Amino acid sequence: MFAEHITYQDKKKYMSFAISSACFGALIQRTLSESSVFIVYASALGAGKFLSLVTTALIPLMTLIFLVPFAYMMEKKGIKKVLLPVYGGGFIGLLIAVAAGSLPDSMYKATIFSCGVLIYAASIGIHGAGWFPLQRHIVPQGERGNYFGRMRFSWQIAVGIFLLGSSIIIWNDASVLRLQLVILIGALFSLGRMYFTAKIPERPLEKSVLPLKEKLSNAIQDKNLMKYSLYGFLLNLLVCSTIPLGYGFIKYELGIPQHITILLSVFVNISAVAGYWIGSRVIDKNHSGKMFIIVQIIFAFINLLFLLCYKHSSFSLIFSSILICLSGALFAFSSVIASAKMFGMVNENNINISLAVCFGLYNGGKGVSRLISSFMIGILPDSILLFGIEWSSFHSLFLATGIILLITTGIMISRKSLTNQFWT
Repeated sequence: MFAEHITYQDKKKYMSFAISSACFGALIQRTLSESSVFIVYASALGAGKFLSLVTTALIPLMTLIFLVPFAYMMEKKGIKKVLLPVYGGGFIGLLIAVAAGSLPDSMYKATIFSCGVLIYAASIGIHGAGWFPLQRHIVPQGERGNYFGRMRFSWQIAVGIFLLGSSIIIWNDASVLRLQLVILIGALFSLGRMYFTAKIPERPLEKSVLPLKEKLSNAIQDKNLMKYSLYGFLLNLLVCSTIPLGYGFIKYELGIPQHITILLSVFVNISAVAGYWIGSRVIDKNHSGKMFIIVQIIFAFINLLFLLCYKHSSFSLIFSSILICLSGALFAFSSVIASAKMFGMVNENNINISLAVCFGLYNGGKGVSRLISSFMIGILPDSILLFGIEWSSFHSLFLATGIILLITTGIMISRKSLTNQFWT
């Protein structure tokens, strides 16, 4: 039974399978991209600041690289025929990352770990090429916002529970062995994504598929889609480094114990649950780009407020933790709006490639943002003295991000023609 022939009751069942798949897959995926577990593990294996922080950029960067070519491959071979083996490859990548911590020669631990994480990140980048098109025909049009909100709400709760369990396992001893155990458990749970994805129906393959060059050209020539996609790239370029920089700030500058950093990830995920819940309630009633502008303004002030935090201060620890949690909630809120908007803008005759272009650029902004911030942390001086105050490299990036966000938002507000379709 293919997706275009199923009843509403069948669609509800398949949406349930999709949510279950997302929950199992998100446990380790979000642990890599949005928590501090892999940052702490990389550091324990001897990786420096750059390599530790750049782990959070790998998934969105791989999404940008692999999304379009694999979306085309799935049009020719079938979504699940490509996705399911890729999930298996990602699982092997995680096992390699876990095994790196047990190598006797410490010189190669960080390198082997990086290779394993890169393999897993590539599998998630490819996953994005088929995941949204697979859901396109099982989600009723009028329920998209609510559905994506429920999905994110569900997997965010699952991730929060997983990270809480991870904190209990690690407790006050963030040893390599305990971190390996957490990642291994997450890897085993990720196999649930393979199981539930296999149960979701997909459309039959088209008898003839246009060349990739022509399909990509059609997507690029869709001015509204490209304008929105480039806006998504810019938005994430400006806001998506805040959370990993926040984790790095409290780890390297405030010097709090590593298990506390991981525990903070739990609270960030709880705040994201609230963001997803609010986003799902708002989006179907008010599909307006004004919400994006509000997100930009709040993110700008969050970055600037990090300047109030200094070393050896209880206030700094509490306040910076609150700011990271607010960032998690805000990004979750904006991602619900972005996903629903993206689904509504793609061309029905070129769904896979149109979604790949839009989603790829959206994630590309996130990956490039985190790559640049990780690189800058690696090359900037650890501290500079200005106005009698010692500022860290993290402070410099928070200040720059806040100022650029305010300038960009001011331009967008004053020149509405740049984002005209988002204001309705």
